Amino acid sequence: MVAPREHTNLLLPMVQSLLNEAQIELNRINTVAVSLGPGSFVGTRLGVSVAQSLAYAANARVFGYSTLMVLAQSALKEAPQSPLLAVIDAQLGGVYWSQFDIKAGLEAIEENQISTIEESIDMIEAQGTKVIYSPDTTPGIERLKNDAGVLVQNIYPDALALLDCCERDISLDKKGSNPLAIEPIYLRHQVAASVG
Repeated sequence: MVAPREHTNLLLPMVQSLLNEAQIELNRINTVAVSLGPGSFVGTRLGVSVAQSLAYAANARVFGYSTLMVLAQSALKEAPQSPLLAVIDAQLGGVYWSQFDIKAGLEAIEENQISTIEESIDMIEAQGTKVIYSPDTTPGIERLKNDAGVLVQNIYPDALALLDCCERDISLDKKGSNPLAIEPIYLRHQVAASVG
């Protein structure tokens, strides 16, 4: 569900509804997966806090993933070429981005970066990137499209892609983290430091 600025009101009732629908008690959950950001400052903090709380209450492990990794996982359904470039508008004249090699799964080449629009255009042109994957066509993403001459595929980092990331790690026998050990991914540290 995409509900900008409504997650505070919707998230816990949605979790309870999901548990009710699946007829599972919280204490039967052994794994929680969460998107760690980058993204909306409040949304990232809320998502990580709720995941930590649920996992702690259920004595479950946590798998945390970059929002850009989850976006890239969603993009895999579109049969992209390698390298795959996942981009989110960071506002204030910048973009968050990660680049992935998809030939052997979804391996990060460069992960969780922030660049100005101009730096991103230069990078896209230098690498010959033809397609970028982004949830929205904001003015910043529109500039990348027009100035760098790339096609923008609008794809959201969704829950099924998050589940795919988690299932892949579990199949690789990764153990996950203690709920209290996970932290949001902040690429604008000066904003995080002034609020946190």
